[in-house]
Formats: sequence, C-alpha cells, structure tokens
Amino acid sequence: MCYLYLESKLNKAITCLHFEKMTDYDLSSYTIKNKFDQILELPKRLGVSGPRKMKEINAAIIADTIIRRSTISRSAISQETMLSPATVSTIVDGLIAKNLVMEVGDGESSGGRRPKLLKFNFSSGCVIGVDVGGTNISGVVTNLRGEVLLRVKYPYVTSNGEGAINMLIRVIDELADGMRENDSSVVLQGIGIGVPGLVRPNSGIVALAVNLGWKNVPLRKIISDKFQLPTFVGNDTDVAACGEALLRNEKTINNLIYVTIGTGIGAGIIIDRKLYQGSHGWVGEIGHIQVVEDGLICKCGKRGCLETVAAGPAIAGKALQYIRAGYGTKILELVNGDLNQVTAEVVSTAASQGDEVGMAIISDAGALVGKTIAYFVNFLHPDVVVIGGGVAKAGEILFKAIREKIVETSLPVMARTVKIEPSILGDDVGAAGAAALAIRQFLSNPLAGAK
Repeated sequence: MCYLYLESKLNKAITCLHFEKMTDYDLSSYTIKNKFDQILELPKRLGVSGPRKMKEINAAIIADTIIRRSTISRSAISQETMLSPATVSTIVDGLIAKNLVMEVGDGESSGGRRPKLLKFNFSSGCVIGVDVGGTNISGVVTNLRGEVLLRVKYPYVTSNGEGAINMLIRVIDELADGMRENDSSVVLQGIGIGVPGLVRPNSGIVALAVNLGWKNVPLRKIISDKFQLPTFVGNDTDVAACGEALLRNEKTINNLIYVTIGTGIGAGIIIDRKLYQGSHGWVGEIGHIQVVEDGLICKCGKRGCLETVAAGPAIAGKALQYIRAGYGTKILELVNGDLNQVTAEVVSTAASQGDEVGMAIISDAGALVGKTIAYFVNFLHPDVVVIGGGVAKAGEILFKAIREKIVETSLPVMARTVKIEPSILGDDVGAAGAAALAIRQFLSNPLAGAK
C-alpha cells in the first residue's frame, strides 16, 4: 500500500533528523532544510495528494507511535513525528471518538499543566482471521493486539473450489456470531484470509491454489461483498510472518523471516516491519531452491529442491526407506506395523523419544533447511528467523541441526546475532497470521474503521 510505503519513508527521514539512524541517509550530503523538503515532496512523488489522504497517513503514523510507546502525551507525539500540535490534537480526538485511544492519567510536567497520557485501546475492536489450509480450515477472532479470543477448526468436507468458498463463508459467519455473543459492543474491523497458493495481494485474487481447486478466484471481492467488511487475502506463509511479527516486541524486531516446514516449505519475509511481497506478491518459495544436484524430481518439475528432502512427505519417505532396509526403529512400533501410517509427525515423535533412525532423519532435514536459511541470513541479516509448521514439532533435535548449519555456513558476525526461534503462535499461526494481516491494514488507516 502506498500509505504504508509513505509512512516508512517519512519515518526514515524523520529518524535521520533526530540523528539516530546514520546508515539510512548520509547527513553530510544534505542540510536539515533538504530533509524537510524531502518530507514535503514525498506525497507528490508517490502520487498521494489532498488533505484527506494526508490525514489518513498522519493518523497511521500517530496510531503507530502510540502503540510503540505504550503511553505517550500529545506533545511528545508532536515532537517525535514532527507533526504540528494542532494536527496531532485533531487526529487524537478522532481516535478517541472511535474508542481506539484512551486517556490514562497524567504525565510528568515540564512546567505548567501535567500532560494527559494516551494509550491504544486494543480491546476496542476485533478482526477475523481464517487459514484456508490444505486439509483443514481454521479461524480465529482476535483483538487489535492479535490475541486470540475465539477459535474454530474443521476438516474439509468438500472436494471442489466452490465448496471451499462456501466453507470459508460458514466459518466466518460462525466466528462473527460467536464474537457478538461474547461481547456485542466490540466492533468487527476486518477479515484476513491466508491461502496456500499464489495470491495477487493488491487485488485479493487467488491466482492459483491447486489443493483448493481455485484459479483466478476474486476472493477478496467475494468475501467483502458478502460481509460488507474490509477484507484482505495473502499467501498463508506471508500472513504467518505478519502474525509472528505482530505478537513479538516490534520495538526491537524490525526484520523477521518465518519459515514453515510442513507438506511444503516456504518463507514469509518482514523487512522494516513491513511484509515484503516482491513485484507480484509471489516470494519466499525457498522450498524450490536446489540443494541436491540431480536429486529427486520435485512437483515443480525441477530436481533436488529442498522440499524433496526436508518437507513432511520427504521425511516420511526417508523413514520408509530405513524400515524397508531392515533398520530397527521405534517408528514401526508407533504405527503398529502399518507403513501407511508413517508420517513426519510420527518420525518426529520417535526422534523425541531417542530413536536413532528418527533422530538421523530429522537432523539431516534440519541441516538442509539450515543451509538454505543461511543464505537469507547472509543477504538479509534478520533479527530473528522463526520456524513453524508440522515438522517444527520435532523440537530441539531439528532446531539444533538448523542452528549448527547456519553457524557453519553464514558469516560469523551474522550467525552470532540472528535468533532462531520456534513459532509463538503454534497451531494458530495460520489463522492468527491472517488476523494480523487485517490488523496491519486497519492500522494503516484507523480513522476509516467502523465506529
């Protein structure tokens, strides 16, 4: 969105004026006047004009400042954002009128009256997030902080694209009804949807979701027309990254990579607290990076992709190879001898119980994933890499292998500073991530939300 982009650029320019982030702009090349001129020219260069658009941008900046600072006075907002006291006061009054901001007491006086402190009211509204998975559809209601208030989950009972849309609508209906039963005064501000496929984020069109039978489905329009609410659609891994970033401390985490290891392997990328979506919204397909020359044929048509050796089906397939080769393993015991029941989850369980075959398989997969992540560490140097998905339930055996390979492969200074952590959202990561997508979009224009 141009608003989010403009906010980012404005904040960078403002930060430079405070002499805090020398790497973003070289102060020796510009005067302070140049900086003010740059700020004033940004709306023109980005095609944003008119007082209404600027008010939306200013409201987003002010809301973000209040959230990041926890409590802050109007005068402090003005100083931090370089917006005039009158502009800050007008927008804050509008946010208070919508119950999005509260006055919570008095701050310290620097001479004169003590200023009123402001705090964002995360309980004033809620959003719905739905994860349209490969085998299940799950949904949550969260407050504006992203905390889950209500959840539902159903297996698919349909095998066609239209049926999947109807199930999605039924889940949203159920969540909306449940929200109203819990608290009829809370305002529903939007709907976020995560889809396992290629999504055009600007239009909300699902270009392709093979497992759902969707091709060029205008999902955002279908759902927004049905519920008359702002609706946002994203790739499931991208929205999971949004959820992980939202629920972490964004004061210290600006750059995050979320890697999911399940039926497939993908990545969602947050840069400067914004979701990176590339030219067409199709990024993070790390499962199709070649890691084995002349390896197995991948479903994408190429050979040796990461998914062919480290995704859930590959892990299960490796376990079957060990069993058929005569290796003794707890895996066979866990499935009562039924080889059709061998899954990555079973292999992970065996590994966690000390089974040597299970541990070897999970460690090998972790090393290959770690080597791939190391490339990202070297050229993006994120604050944290979050590992999620079904295979991540293998726990420390997997994480140890990933960390060791990153240390071995990445530049030492980068490997030492990046954190490798499990998902904090667990099984809710898809749906809560979709909710986070809706929250981020709502906060980009908070005055436009429902009252």
